[in-house]
Amino acid sequence: MNITEKNDTLYSIGILWNMADKYAKEIIFEISESTELTEVTQYDLKEIYDAFVLDCYKGDDEAFLDGYIYDKIKNMKKAGNNKIVLFAAKINNPTYKINEENGMTQCVEIRSIKEKIRNKYASKIDGYFFDNLIHMTDNEEEYKRVSKIICNYDAYRV
Repeated sequence: MNITEKNDTLYSIGILWNMADKYAKEIIFEISESTELTEVTQYDLKEIYDAFVLDCYKGDDEAFLDGYIYDKIKNMKKAGNNKIVLFAAKINNPTYKINEENGMTQCVEIRSIKEKIRNKYASKIDGYFFDNLIHMTDNEEEYKRVSKIICNYDAYRV
């Protein structure tokens, strides 16, 4: 396991997918107890939900393997709404791990937040499908990419 420390700040964009709508406030509160949130905004993506999800995962080749991302979207459509909650998190003095499967650098603290939320809420979500609850960018490159994408969806802020 390759873990390194950096004495700086990492910003992360988080997305609570529509499947988490019922628990969104509770989840945001829980995340805010472990890290600083600098922004929280709700979006109703209406008919462009699929496009938004696909845009968020562009550049993540693993998400497109074996049709995973399309299965994820199909599952999330069962929620009956197209609302998401976007949030920005600030991680001070993050530590990083290299994912041995894909060689990507991942923030340990962000991975921990996602795992904690998934473990607590997955059983409460009807039809839970891995990763249809929360997404967070876990390195600087992914943060920059998703930040640019989100700007294209400002008209859908609630």
